[in-house]
Formats: sequence, C-alpha cells, structure tokens
Amino acid sequence: KLVTGVQTCALPIWVADRMVGEAKARLAETEFEIAARAAESFLRVVAADLRERSVAAGVERMESFSRAVAALVASEMRPGSDASRSEAELASARNELIEARQQAALARVALAEAIGMAGEPMRIDAGRLLDREPPPEPVAVTGSGGARSEEHTSELQSLAYLVCRLLLEKK
Repeated sequence: KLVTGVQTCALPIWVADRMVGEAKARLAETEFEIAARAAESFLRVVAADLRERSVAAGVERMESFSRAVAALVASEMRPGSDASRSEAELASARNELIEARQQAALARVALAEAIGMAGEPMRIDAGRLLDREPPPEPVAVTGSGGARSEEHTSELQSLAYLVCRLLLEKK
C-alpha cells in the first residue's frame, strides 16, 4: 500500500511510519535538552543567590569590623593604618557583592530565556533543595596501590538526582 504526497512522491507505509517515529524521537530529544538546560539554569540561579547571600553576610561582618576598628583608632588604641586596611577590605567586599548581584541577575536572565519567559519578572523557590546535606568530602582509601583519593557520593546525594526528584514532585 502506498501513501501519496502532494507532489509525485509515493512511499510505502512502513517508510512513512519510520519517518514519523524518527521525528517523534527528535522531538523527545529536543524536549529533554530544553528541560536539561532549564534545570541547569535553575541550579545556577540557586547557586548565584546563595553566593549573593553569603557575600552580603560577609559585607555586614566587614562593616561591623570596620566600625570597631574605627572606634579603636579614634580612641588611639590602634594605629590609623588598621582603619585604612579595614576600609580597603570593606571596599573589596562591597565590590564582590556587586559582582555577586550581577552574576545572580545574569543567571536569572539565562533561566528566563531557557524557560521562555524572557523579560518577565520571576521569583525562584529552591524548595527543599537547600535543605540537603552537602556531599561528603573525598576520603582517602588505602589499597594495594597505596593511598588514593576517591569521592564517595551516594545516588541520593547527587545533584542530578535531587533535581529530577524535585521536578517530578512538582508534577
């Protein structure tokens, strides 16, 4: 049995079925790649937000330290160079905060583009992702070849597994 196209093309049914199957497989692959890109962008936003919060906390600590040093310098209990150094370190921490905020903004733009919401405001909820324990540090293992370092992470602690679980829980 033949399938006739618009032009003078006649294909056996099994060839047309195979072409449809291949097109569906390419579509599934593309959808998977888009989902993977979106998941990666989401994780980058979460990491950038964590870095921004961490750096902001460091700036607050440096501001407190700088005020304490300034008070000690004002009461002539510390040399003036200490105040200059603490102010320089505070300025450096503030610069790092500006950089962290820029990176977080860029990560949000990349996520918005990855999920087709470019230009729209969004709020990120990392959910239980941030409640997880960090993976264990590499452990030295001794064997016949001597000591070597291997990273021991279980499937439950792998970041990819957590992302998949979170995405499935959202459905």
